[in-house]
Amino acid sequence: MMSGPALGGTRTGVDDVITWYDSIAGSYDELYGDEQVRKISEVLDSGFESDVMVKGVVIDVGCGTGILAGFRGVSPRYYVGIDLSIEMLKHARRRLTSLGLLGDVIAGDAAALPLRSCIANAVFSVSVFRAGDDLRRLISECARVCREECLLAYTVLCRNSIECSGVRIDEIHEAISGWRVVKTELVRRSRELIVVLIRKVPGV
Repeated sequence: MMSGPALGGTRTGVDDVITWYDSIAGSYDELYGDEQVRKISEVLDSGFESDVMVKGVVIDVGCGTGILAGFRGVSPRYYVGIDLSIEMLKHARRRLTSLGLLGDVIAGDAAALPLRSCIANAVFSVSVFRAGDDLRRLISECARVCREECLLAYTVLCRNSIECSGVRIDEIHEAISGWRVVKTELVRRSRELIVVLIRKVPGV
């Protein structure tokens, strides 16, 4: 789900977002589950070996009900789901339990992840960031929790193709170093969704 103050919202606006997601948590998978599965598939279909990373410590920023945790091909040794909505996190916790996965769910904001640095093998954030957000700040925060070799995958939602064309990936990544872009794609059927995958490799 969407982050809060990190995305430029007022406190009232953030509270409204939390209230909305709390209210639909019980039906979220039915309403949006198929769409999220398609987006996650696009993120993972990137033509590079990520098996080791997605089977390590995986952090899911804006995890919602934890759909990523049970996704085919993603079998984390330890899963950490972060979201603003407590009700969504309750569903994510139940999903972890039903899958028999080790992990935690934590209430937190994408702009200030409640995690220490250098702990993750993979960080995902799907359908959380928008084109008008402070993306440099948000991606830098995601990169902070990554280990030296790590997969960092995120999506940016746009209102239209013009807004998408204004997203400068190279400028977003100026604040981080040692990363290689392995996929940048505009997926039109997902409402102008831009999918970006970046991977940090030692010595590069």
